Amino acid sequence: DATSWTDIEGLETNEYTLYELEAGAAYVWRVRAYCDMDRVSEYASQETFNANGKSAISAATADRFTVAATNGAVTVYNSGVFVESVAWVDMQGRVLGSYEVNACDNITVPANMNGVALVVVKTLNNQFVYKVNVK
Repeated sequence: DATSWTDIEGLETNEYTLYELEAGAAYVWRVRAYCDMDRVSEYASQETFNANGKSAISAATADRFTVAATNGAVTVYNSGVFVESVAWVDMQGRVLGSYEVNACDNITVPANMNGVALVVVKTLNNQFVYKVNVK
């Protein structure tokens, strides 16, 4: 865990440029979503990057979602996008399960399966597909 945090508020993109970083130093970042003042997600898991000695670098991008599968469950780490639903399908395209979300939060759902699956995250305007190995 980091010893101190700098909050960057009001971002409307999935990138942020940091300046005056110490060359060679390791930095930690995390994101959470503010759907509105009453609905704030938990922080997504922490990620790290190393400053490469330039005067400005673009921090790691929280590009929509990160999907992980452990202990028979699928977790979608959300960077603040409104999600309508999450579904998981086998490699033949058969729907194994689905979950209605309608929120901007991180999502953990029981997959009730083992093996390779495709996780389909549906937003208002798009659909994102991730291949995971559920154990």
